[in-house]
Amino acid sequence: MDKRGQFYLLATIIIIGLIFSFVTIINYSQEKTVKNFDYLEYELNIESENVIDNALFNNKDIKETLINFTKIYSNYSEADNLYFIFGNRQNITIAGYQKLNNGKIFINVGSGNQELSLSKDIYNSMDFLNPQKDIQVTVNNVVYDFSLSSEENFYFILSKEINGEVHVVRSY
Repeated sequence: MDKRGQFYLLATIIIIGLIFSFVTIINYSQEKTVKNFDYLEYELNIESENVIDNALFNNKDIKETLINFTKIYSNYSEADNLYFIFGNRQNITIAGYQKLNNGKIFINVGSGNQELSLSKDIYNSMDFLNPQKDIQVTVNNVVYDFSLSSEENFYFILSKEINGEVHVVRSY
């Protein structure tokens, strides 16, 4: 074979290699990884603290401010299910929002379990007067204990299904 033939053969192999590599790169797909869900605990702790501080500083009604905040947060959060506990020892509010389906949670503030029904994509809340210091919120047969202080309290339970597993973050 003469050198000119070898040149065309080598050029053809290089061109085929380049085309093959472009096709491989274009057809390559990767499963989108889900962000770390645990960051929501940190994010919500900071945001809620700022909302409460702002309401206190501006003499706003803290309950109404937190209801508005949790409604807005529920709409833009990446969590599937969101449950909030806020208020003080005289009046505590339990609120919830479920993005995927209907459900219910059970609340025990010292007078036995009471049910809060939640419809898909509808924020709902319930108030309790003079709750005990230690309360329980039961979500999907899991009991979460919270201890109320005499000052303003803000607790939450967030859950999200990721790759078939339910991930839960909560405040303490």
